[in-house]
Order: sequence, then structure tokens, then C-alpha cells
Amino acid sequence: MSKQLTFKDEQQLLEHYEADKDNNQVVSYQGNVYDVKEYMPQHPGGEEYISKLLGKPIDEEFDDAEHTKSAKNLMKDLPMIGKLLSDKDSTNSEGEKEEKEMNVGSLYGTKMSATLKEKLNIDYTKGIMYQVFKANLTFDEYVLYINEPKHLVNPVRDIRLFENGFLELCSQSPWWGVILAWLPAIVYFFYNATQQPSWDSPVLCVALFILGMLGWSFTEYFLHRFFFHGEDHWMHYVPHNTWVFTAHFTIHGIHHAFPQDRLRLVFPPIPGYLIGYFMIIKPCSMVVPENYFYISMAGWVIGYLLYDEIHYFLHHSSPKAGYWKDMKLYHMQHHYKFGQIGFGVSSKLWDIVF
Repeated sequence: MSKQLTFKDEQQLLEHYEADKDNNQVVSYQGNVYDVKEYMPQHPGGEEYISKLLGKPIDEEFDDAEHTKSAKNLMKDLPMIGKLLSDKDSTNSEGEKEEKEMNVGSLYGTKMSATLKEKLNIDYTKGIMYQVFKANLTFDEYVLYINEPKHLVNPVRDIRLFENGFLELCSQSPWWGVILAWLPAIVYFFYNATQQPSWDSPVLCVALFILGMLGWSFTEYFLHRFFFHGEDHWMHYVPHNTWVFTAHFTIHGIHHAFPQDRLRLVFPPIPGYLIGYFMIIKPCSMVVPENYFYISMAGWVIGYLLYDEIHYFLHHSSPKAGYWKDMKLYHMQHHYKFGQIGFGVSSKLWDIVF
């Protein structure tokens, strides 16, 4: 809609929404009327938080939810279709002050300096890994960049990491891709497990399988906390240079910088196979007796698949209540509010233990 509309009051806004809701899903914030139709499925908390407020001002609910400044900045990138005159009090000096604070562009958040914005100057229509590499960021600048969640909206689109098509393919996967990729490995482990003496003891097999799943659960927590979040741990003990930052960005930094990128919520199968084999499967096969190895490894791989699918589910679902609603809130808080806690994704077990 090229020409912006003017709504004299909330009732007129609601009437417009009811008459045109197939084309535009609108809300107003600080007097601006936004079309959120494309963005709603990407909302980290679930689209029902927006859908129940369609055709209405969201100022009170938005502020009560204690959104971060990066979330407030996102509003500037949404398609704005008009103004709500009755919300003029929301755009008083306080709103104008907040607008002035957003002096570096909504994609970067209010905490970033204009100098950092200039150093990055990333073109999000192209592969961003090399652009991050050549930005020559300091450690503090890099950490600030990855910990300001960004959403590409208007239109909603995915991130491109590499310009090279093969590398880009290796760096992403749809949610079902990892299932197809790892099913042969699961069949392989189960088949070899049936050839072992332990297969004759159902209790032992179940115990080993559960032990394997618990083993993955601990691996998930350990990797996420101490390896993926290297900015809080190992990166303090290695040279701070663009090679280190870019490597970390490829591993996990990109996920925190762009948490709703749907093709990077599960681990890509090709690097997953390489890392899984050389860092986990092969070393374990050398120390765990063959009689116990295959069935426990089947549990480990299934635990990994459940983790990956749960991770995708938490980012792109809207559970209404219960355990999954709680886990979604828990994980979204890790991304948007408390990045140094809440490392469990499929469960809170090891967060509680440690």
C-alpha cells in the first residue's frame, strides 16, 4: 500500500482491519499503524501474541512484556501503512526521545555506535560471512553484534551466509533434512546392536539406550554453554582477530544474531556428519566396548535428532500451554534477554544440575 492512511481513532482502525484483514493484518504502536501479516509467524513468542491484538493498539501489551530495545527497533522495519491520530499521546516527547536514541538504524539495535554501524555496513542481500570477516571488528564489537537479535522483515527473508552455492548448501538445512540424513546412521547402529550379546538382555539394552540419550543431553548442554558461547569462555584465551570471530560466527554467532533464520535452526547434515564422526562416534568406538557401543550410540543420535527438532519447534511454533510453552519461553529468554543462562534446549536438566 503506497499511500499511507490516517485513522482518527481506534474504532476506525478496527473497522479498517475487519474490512481488509485478508490483505493486511494491522496493529498500531506509538501512533504508527503496521502491517504484521508476514512477520507474525516469525514472532519469537508465537504469533498468537499478535493475532489477538490485530486491529488494535499494542502499546500497553508491548511494554508490559518488557521487550528489548532490539524488539522496539524492529517496529521501524515493519511495513507502515498509516497513522492513528488518537495515539498522539504515545508519540509525545518520550516517544520522540526514544526515536532519537535509535540513531544507528533498527537492524543494529540502540546499543551499537554509529562507528560500528559504519564498520559493518552489511548488505543482507549477499553472503554475510565474508562481510563480517572483512569488517575487522574488535572483540567487544563482535560480541555486541551477535547479541543484538536481528530480523529481516519487509519482506521477511532468510540470511545468506556464503556467496558460493555449495558452501551455502552445506551451511543450512530444513527441519526435515537432518531426519533424512541421520536415519541411515540410526538403522546402522540398531542393526549392529542386534548382532551383539547385549541384545539378548532387554533391560541392559534399554538402560544403554537411555544412557546414550542422557549422554547426548549432557553433550547438548556442554557444547552450547562452553563451545558455542565461546564469547563467554574460550575466546578470552585465544587471539582476538577476525579469523576467530568469523569461525565463531559460522558455528553459533549467526544463530544469536539472526535467531529466526529457519534454515539454520538444525545442524546442517554435511558438517554434522563430519563433526559427529570424528569428534564423537570414532573416539567413543575406541573406548566403549562393542557390546555396549552400538545401542548406546543409537540413543545418542536419536537424542540429537530430538534436540534439533525441538530447537526448530521452539523457534517456529506457538504452543498454548504446558511443558512446551514453558520451554519456548525459556529458550526465547535465552535469545532475547538472558544470553548467559538457560543453555538447555530440549530440557532444563543440566541447567538445574549446574
